[in-house]
Amino acid sequence: MIRVEEMEIQNRLHAGDGTALELLFHRYYNDLCRYLIVFLKDENAAKNIVQDLFMHLWEHRERIDFKKSLESYLYQACRFNALIYLRNKNRHEKCHEDIKNEYVESFDASTEMEIKELNRIINESIDLLPARCQLIFRLSRTRGLSYHEIATQLGISVSAVENQVNIAIKKVKRHINNYYTNIYIAGFLL
Repeated sequence: MIRVEEMEIQNRLHAGDGTALELLFHRYYNDLCRYLIVFLKDENAAKNIVQDLFMHLWEHRERIDFKKSLESYLYQACRFNALIYLRNKNRHEKCHEDIKNEYVESFDASTEMEIKELNRIINESIDLLPARCQLIFRLSRTRGLSYHEIATQLGISVSAVENQVNIAIKKVKRHINNYYTNIYIAGFLL
């Protein structure tokens, strides 16, 4: 795209012209997805990141300024968001594995009553979550739906699902902490 055309699209976006976003989407979506699939090795994550980028572009259209090139902005934003995704994914997997290992090492038959009590407290804390947050958390943890499946089912972005699950985990851990000082037990949630 030549710079004049990019400036025209930017001006149209600033003015709230949805067809400008649609034009960008049709022009760059497949290429950006292919770029991230190579980078992430995960087609669903790549598509979610690109879709979220276009949502962000629309939601912040008045403030976004493509200083150099629209195309380079889109690729850099995708790469940045992919790096954040990988960081969070790796952190979550490592934490889950550490907690699981800690739990397996410390488990014995005498803790069965403690586990039942913990499950009661966990369910109680989930029931205290706001309705939307509770629904998203249960779809993720009880039904085992992916963030993408939840987002599709509820008509929201994947990042919104991820944020709600993170909020729920924090609130549940805080509630459990009122009963237990060993917060490692809250690893059941991860």
